[in-house]
Amino acid sequence: MRFSWKCARGTWLGLAVGLGSAASWLACTTEVIREVTVEVEKEVTVEVLVDREVKVFETVMVDRIVEIPVPQTVVVEVPVVQTVVVEKEVPIEIPVPQTVIVEKEVTVEREVKVVETVLVEKLIEVPVPQTVVVEVTSEVFEPAVKVIAPAAAATAIAPEAREVVFATRHVRAVFGLPTDGPYSGTPTQGGGVEEYFYIFEVGDPMSPELVESWDIDPAGTRVRMTMQRGPDGSGIPFNPPIGYEDQDFGIVDADEVVRYFNESNATTNPDTAYGNSHDLAAIFLEAKKIDDWTVEVGLVSPVYFCLPISQFGCLSADRGLYYLSHQDSMGVGWAREHHIGTGAFVQGHCVQGDRCTTEAVDNHWRVDPGIDKYTQIQVAENNTRIAMLRNGKADLAWLDFSLVPELVQEGYRFLETMPDGYIGQSILFSGNLWEHSYARTGEPLEPWNCENRSAEAINNHCGYGPNEGPYTQDYPWIGNPWGTEDAPCSDGDGPGRERCGNAPYVDTDNPPGISDMEQARLVRLAQSIAIDRSKINSLFLNDMGAGIYSEYMGPHFPGWDPDRTTGCWDWLGNRIDCPAEAAGTIFENGVPWMLPDGDLELAGTLLTAAGYPLVDGKRQGIESMTLQSYVAEIG
Repeated sequence: MRFSWKCARGTWLGLAVGLGSAASWLACTTEVIREVTVEVEKEVTVEVLVDREVKVFETVMVDRIVEIPVPQTVVVEVPVVQTVVVEKEVPIEIPVPQTVIVEKEVTVEREVKVVETVLVEKLIEVPVPQTVVVEVTSEVFEPAVKVIAPAAAATAIAPEAREVVFATRHVRAVFGLPTDGPYSGTPTQGGGVEEYFYIFEVGDPMSPELVESWDIDPAGTRVRMTMQRGPDGSGIPFNPPIGYEDQDFGIVDADEVVRYFNESNATTNPDTAYGNSHDLAAIFLEAKKIDDWTVEVGLVSPVYFCLPISQFGCLSADRGLYYLSHQDSMGVGWAREHHIGTGAFVQGHCVQGDRCTTEAVDNHWRVDPGIDKYTQIQVAENNTRIAMLRNGKADLAWLDFSLVPELVQEGYRFLETMPDGYIGQSILFSGNLWEHSYARTGEPLEPWNCENRSAEAINNHCGYGPNEGPYTQDYPWIGNPWGTEDAPCSDGDGPGRERCGNAPYVDTDNPPGISDMEQARLVRLAQSIAIDRSKINSLFLNDMGAGIYSEYMGPHFPGWDPDRTTGCWDWLGNRIDCPAEAAGTIFENGVPWMLPDGDLELAGTLLTAAGYPLVDGKRQGIESMTLQSYVAEIG
């Protein structure tokens, strides 16, 4: 049996590696579901008399030996995945490799011993002499066999809920009011309660979902979005959680969307606790209502592609539209514990550290989810999650990549929930702080001023321990455009130095003609080239990942061009001629988009050029490097 539904976010299991900021990336998402291959060990002939014609749509499956006394009526409840059409009296021979589970009432004329499992996935004709009861169910925990006495008349049996169970590492608390909650995902987000303004579809991360249409003005100063109005034109409804079906939570109109943006954005609401508030602040100004369905949001700077409001999560604002007005009608406490969205599922029973259920919406405006219930169960250990797959207690499992190949060989399937959508494991070179003032207020940042450990310095990302901060010492990978003790600068003595300060060290390791900025660039580039993405992909991800060469651009991204180069630029963003020493090399026109993988010889050449030669097998001047690992929401 297979089920499908659109996940709020298609990244069930992930591991990836790479570098950002002259960096490399590797990324992948996966999910595992169960598939069983059956083999025929025995044939059994069943003869049944036709009473009347009944079309039965089902799949016959068996998972243990069952002996059925005759004459009796047998009802067996299992998932239905295929079709049986009853037309006339015929003898049938069915190969039986596992337990037969029959989802109808049938009078059996003689004793039948069923050994092994039969999975019938083709059209067959079966004579039926009595009432057929078809039960559609996704219950796969412990298929049961019931033997009942022959009935004089048909007995109606209500269909069981079609449930899919996901064994995952963590079930967090529900955060129904993310503007007042921690920086963390909510299990209902992955349970289909939310929908997005845009989704990743056919290679386009800006395919509208809740948005009907959108545009950005030619100057790149604002974005306008018109919301979908649904099949009946009255707006997309916010769905009530289980137990509150009598409550009306309104529709997705301009008022709700404006409230979402302005209460989430740190620029318009400095008190928000929304995890992606600063990402929104980096792009958006105040949102305004244009008409009942249209919203306009100002842009901080021209942005034309992949706003941070899509499933793709270009700036990691990867949550969909969530409801905020329930805090007015139900109270803040209730709103924190109840997540309300427009998705194909609604919140059911959720307990942090245990499980969370979401249940399908009847007649959803956009999609039929294909199942009735989705249950996430917290299972901390990989082997336990695997055991749950094997014994049928779970349909899906979050697993380490190293465990996937063995399970695939057993008949399970590696599932991409969003093809070409990835989670990236990046390695970032922290500390390149090249601005002297806060862009909006003009407040001094003074990134060089960490020695006094003032409150202002701490707020300026200097760190919290002794001698921390990007310019407390001469780090090989951090470029210093400011002054040092041996080469001080003063306010206004050069471009970008309207305000200037001096780092508390002497810079003595720059080769002749190479600035500290160029030295650091060469070190970062050498590290990025030294990383062997293809080998990491092979050894750790079983070739299921993809190499990425900067944070949001790689072979699976729209616009990827492996032959394109970056050009050459100074630290102020001015395009310059590439250095003369780059002539005739792969850096002649800047850095190629697709870097060499694991080229230690080239990486060594770059480090030597940066002033860190290799002497007796030891790289001089670099004792260690401190880098930041970050899981980036790129899909």
